[in-house]
Amino acid sequence: MPYYERVGRAGATEVHYCYHDRARPEPGAPRRKKREKPTPETQKKNNIRRAAQRLTLDLNANFGPGDWYVTLNYRKEERPPDKRTVTRQMSRFLRKLRGEYKKRNLTLKYVWVPEIGPRGGCHIHMVISGIDVRLLQEIWPHGGMYLEPLRSDRNYRKLAEYFIEYSEKTRKTFGGKQAGRYNPSKNLVHPEFKKRRRRKRTFSVPEIQVPAGWYLDKGSVQEWVTEAGYKHLYYLIVKLPEKGGPPKCRT
Repeated sequence: MPYYERVGRAGATEVHYCYHDRARPEPGAPRRKKREKPTPETQKKNNIRRAAQRLTLDLNANFGPGDWYVTLNYRKEERPPDKRTVTRQMSRFLRKLRGEYKKRNLTLKYVWVPEIGPRGGCHIHMVISGIDVRLLQEIWPHGGMYLEPLRSDRNYRKLAEYFIEYSEKTRKTFGGKQAGRYNPSKNLVHPEFKKRRRRKRTFSVPEIQVPAGWYLDKGSVQEWVTEAGYKHLYYLIVKLPEKGGPPKCRT
């Protein structure tokens, strides 16, 4: 019985998502299995995995060399008491930032997440489209900042995973539900997927085929089985630069 594959292009990366479902189960698996409600812990892991995958594609599709990874810091005496205060301060900061981009006929794209620990330490982690970063210091009044250029291979999976970890840390600090695990600008481009049916009976990690001129991001490979018993596989391939292998740096 064949399986389905969804493929999407995001910048210099391509995501592959293979899966079996009720119509095309894995060979040897039961045709139908009683659907069970996932446990809270399982649901949490699923949500974190999906958020990291989604953010990876958003970053890969919208940012690249010339853009910035920015960490906004707070002075100890200016740490925000709650998440609402953080949101209000970021709204003011982004409003000023849009003004600076508009003056220079630039388009602002961004993704940001707060990192707030149990002792009150607070940082804002951002990815923003390219601009003279000295302007940021003039419009962020609450402390210092750290800046790093984005890596040239345009694969920001690790950075996306860090962002989701920061978001989860904030959720643990304040409790309750966190509907959005990151805050994107509305003008981000979202990759489109093409769905196709594969004639092979099933799939596995050792059988992943990478075309010439690309390499497999081994850290992206995820294989799991749903509560209904259907196998899934997710992985990213990255286009090789013209010279040398994949670069290695934090972002």
